[in-house]
Amino acid sequence: MNQYQEFLAMTRRQLKGHFVGLYGWSMLSTLLITILNSTTLFMKTGISSFLLSILYSIFCVFINTTVMFLFLQRVRGLRFRWQDIRYSFSKILIQIGIGIIIGLVQIGVNMAITMFVQVPFIYMILMIFVNLFFLCWHTFVAYMIYDQDTKIADLIKKPLHIIKTNISCITIGGGCYVLWDFLGQVSIHKLLHEYITEYDTVENAILSFFKNMEMHVHVSMMVGIAGIIFVFVQFIILVFLYTFLANVYEKEKTLAR
Repeated sequence: MNQYQEFLAMTRRQLKGHFVGLYGWSMLSTLLITILNSTTLFMKTGISSFLLSILYSIFCVFINTTVMFLFLQRVRGLRFRWQDIRYSFSKILIQIGIGIIIGLVQIGVNMAITMFVQVPFIYMILMIFVNLFFLCWHTFVAYMIYDQDTKIADLIKKPLHIIKTNISCITIGGGCYVLWDFLGQVSIHKLLHEYITEYDTVENAILSFFKNMEMHVHVSMMVGIAGIIFVFVQFIILVFLYTFLANVYEKEKTLAR
């Protein structure tokens, strides 16, 4: 608990006067990725669209990793430079490789958790903590790439060691993320209750809703407003969490010397 209090105080001090900038860059990068994602939906099938989809995926990985540099630099009191963008791009193959590995692991874990899908509350809680775990893994990987620690074996083992060593601290630090995600999912269940009772899963219910949303204007507006509020608050939490994790990473890096 003392360690958490120390990281909390450091995070608050580091974000003072810099929160808006970090929040803005995080939102801007996500908005850019969302716009690009929406354009891929209109692509026709074929080799050209397949290649564009690959380029889009590579660009998203590059953007996410590069934005993560900002949080580690804030903890270290450094400024973002054009060289950081060039360096991040030079490590794009490493980013793609480790992204594929972590993605496959996450798919496997998610499939294992589906055995609890008939117990929505347990399934929801497990999925939220799994999301927190992989968020931490991706974040520590980005910080390691910034520090030029780019061996695939290290990018797999070291983040897992950091998470294991600081599990209680990370769980407390990620408490707001877990709580907000839980409230968001509960709200979706409430708003789409009639769809969820008709379909097997929340995913199928959401898909059915969006296909027929013009028939349910009132609910569509409520979902839209709730979605906007959820995203804005979630990014407030993520800015804090990424900076908090940067402090955890710095402590482990200092101990490893």
